[in-house]
Amino acid sequence: MQYLKSLQLNDNQLTGPVDENLWYLPQLSVLDLSHNRLTGTISKAVGLAFGLEEVILDNNQLTGSLPAELGIPKDLKLVDVRNNSALSCHGEGSNASGACDAGQLLPCFLMFSSADVPRTDGSDMSCPAILRRPRQEAEQLCSGNGPNQLGDQATNLADEAEAQQRFELDPTYYGYYNCQCLGGYREVWERNHTVLTCVKSEEKDKPAWVVPAVSVAAVAAVMLLAAAALLVWLRMTVQLRPRWQREKELNENRKKGMPSGGPATIVVTDVESYSDLMQVNAPLTTKAMGIHNAILRKAVAAHA
Repeated sequence: MQYLKSLQLNDNQLTGPVDENLWYLPQLSVLDLSHNRLTGTISKAVGLAFGLEEVILDNNQLTGSLPAELGIPKDLKLVDVRNNSALSCHGEGSNASGACDAGQLLPCFLMFSSADVPRTDGSDMSCPAILRRPRQEAEQLCSGNGPNQLGDQATNLADEAEAQQRFELDPTYYGYYNCQCLGGYREVWERNHTVLTCVKSEEKDKPAWVVPAVSVAAVAAVMLLAAAALLVWLRMTVQLRPRWQREKELNENRKKGMPSGGPATIVVTDVESYSDLMQVNAPLTTKAMGIHNAILRKAVAAHA
């Protein structure tokens, strides 16, 4: 086992804690125990695995918090502990409400970036990226003797430039610090304000009067359009009747004869400068007179 470099036992339904002896393997570089049912905490002995490059423990049932000793291996590139619901910053430094103190949201050698990054886990939220602290700052913060500190071992911390570590943590670990829902989604807090879910905003999120008002406005608009279309159709029907139909209506009215009794109306019209117009443009004037006479005939027929 002393020459073992890669141990990949993912998806094997393993149970129990992660054996502490694994961290003493001198040449172990990749440890993949993901998608099992492992319990317990991550041992502080992880700091003795000097050749460690990848620690993949996602989708298990681990508890506790990440030990500060994870900052010691100088070749470490990836730590993935996602989907371990009981793994969090909670511990001896938690206050009475169960929320971690501001300085204990992450291991002492890590910090939050100033920019939010959209998460790729389908949670529809963005959270700060997790970065290594500069070596001197991390050494100062980790040099104490607290439960999440390294004491004299703080001088063994890897340099942030030498070990470009990537830590994959669920936002539940650090209490969704500075996390926010993406545009078009709203926050829903559950489990006593400890779990944040981003739900797509829908009509029900609007004030109660908005949906009925929009519905009424839509119905009114449709009715107005229908009325306008009906008026246009009626007008076009009257104006665009074929000539034979107009003449048929006039003949039927003529057959009825003169009105019997009652008042009679005599209409006399005159076209101003008719003679001059005929000399200037006889065809156009004749056409205009035809329109004039048609209007009169239509008026007579309508009121006969």
